[in-house]
Amino acid sequence: MKEFHIVSTGVSLITNAQRKNVIESDIKIADENKWKLLLENPQTIEKLKDFIRQNPRQSCAELNTLLRVIEGKNYDNIEVYLFGTNTNSNELARRAIESYLKEIGIKLYNPYEVSGYFFEAQFDEEYAKDEFKKGIVELLDRLISIANKKLNEGYYVYFNPTGGLKAHVITCALAGFLLNCDIYYMNEEFNELFFFLNYFICQRGKR
Repeated sequence: MKEFHIVSTGVSLITNAQRKNVIESDIKIADENKWKLLLENPQTIEKLKDFIRQNPRQSCAELNTLLRVIEGKNYDNIEVYLFGTNTNSNELARRAIESYLKEIGIKLYNPYEVSGYFFEAQFDEEYAKDEFKKGIVELLDRLISIANKKLNEGYYVYFNPTGGLKAHVITCALAGFLLNCDIYYMNEEFNELFFFLNYFICQRGKR
């Protein structure tokens, strides 16, 4: 069966690469100007891709979960949709992840950016707050719309809320629950995937 994976993308790739000194380790995630310079440098993407290739699962939380779920499956039947915040650091992470997924034969649905507060806060803090709240509502509508479209096309739809801001993680999981789709997640403290839909169905059956 064809699969469609909706993946909330954070910056664990960036922070992991910083810890290994693959990219500059002293840049704070909220420093939009410095991340913009790195984003505009093609060598940065290549460095991150090389970092991913060395150990894809250890490179970032999103790939760790996604690659576990699709392991051994035919990649021709798998499509991935990444969404993340409208920040330079998140876009840098997503571009590197997208490039790696294409390299291994995974098809990608057009990515989507949600207000991440930090980018907008450079201009006006109140505007940033309003955009962030509006972005969450738009994100939920968009995820439900895309998932419904793929369900009608015969895909088995998964939601992966492992990475990203907490509000986006919650929104991603909520969309999955509303559509009765499988949701998988892995906390960094554990080395095991959790499939929430299957778990809740089983628990309801026991009552």
